[in-house]
Amino acid sequence: MKHGTGRNDADQGARCAPFGLSGGDLLTETIRQAETLAPGPWRVHNGCLATPAPFRVAKERQTSAEVCAQTLAASVDLTGTWFSEAVPAGGYLNLVFASEWYDAAAREPAQVGTMATSPVPPIPDFPAEIFAGDWRCLCRTQKKCPTAQLAARQDAGNPAWLVRYTAQRLQRLAERGAPVSQVWTEGEQALLLLAAEFAQRQERDTPGQLFRYLVELARQVWQVRCFAGGAAVRCAWVLAAGYAELSQA
Repeated sequence: MKHGTGRNDADQGARCAPFGLSGGDLLTETIRQAETLAPGPWRVHNGCLATPAPFRVAKERQTSAEVCAQTLAASVDLTGTWFSEAVPAGGYLNLVFASEWYDAAAREPAQVGTMATSPVPPIPDFPAEIFAGDWRCLCRTQKKCPTAQLAARQDAGNPAWLVRYTAQRLQRLAERGAPVSQVWTEGEQALLLLAAEFAQRQERDTPGQLFRYLVELARQVWQVRCFAGGAAVRCAWVLAAGYAELSQA
């Protein structure tokens, strides 16, 4: 197996089209690249791209999936790709993201997609202020109309507030310029991988599904305590863009 050296590899060429040149988001382009290396389907799993292809090959050849995974891992050429290593694991083939991939993921912009403009009920009268954006977001993404008590909460008990507040807290980091390359912690890598799903989710998810994804991302930011650096900036962009889609007047 030839190990990848990431985005800066001299012979990267057509094997690894840099993000932004061939269209589409980074994660989609990375999956397409994986499909040129080994059969799919590919999905993000435990911080890698994983495929069950060895199981199909094993069935055809009447051998074990573990052996097929080891053979694929040993033969795949990662030169000039977004991957640093191919690892067999329990019959699956895993491709490990190179550090350069995380650098690119941190710089990927988050675009506001199609605005959710479905009508919502008027904001109810309530002693505490109800933020209009939170109300619209909750009404469009919950199975039942939210209660005034929930919408008025200014803490993590109100998921719309959590997404908005986390985005606002991190947003100021984006004003400091594009994040530079860094040594990514395990928690930051997990955040960047989750944030990389945003464009795909904008295309396929319902408003409720997209909202649950944003809430998961916001909660993970607080669990990791990621409040500075490239991963925090990227999460700010995603949370702000997603909230804007769902809270449009």
